Amino acid sequence: MEFRPCIDIHNGKVKQIVGSSLKDAGNQAQENFVSEQDGAFYANFYKKTV
Repeated sequence: MEFRPCIDIHNGKVKQIVGSSLKDAGNQAQENFVSEQDGAFYANFYKKTV
């Protein structure tokens, strides 16, 4: 199995978004998780582990 990272960026935050809940109207999405870290943090983390 190959790991493929997926980072959702919504309104400047790294999030896990519930599938198909992101809407253009009202810029809304249902969230499972919102990180306190930014996208660069996760990109560097992934780069170090691969």
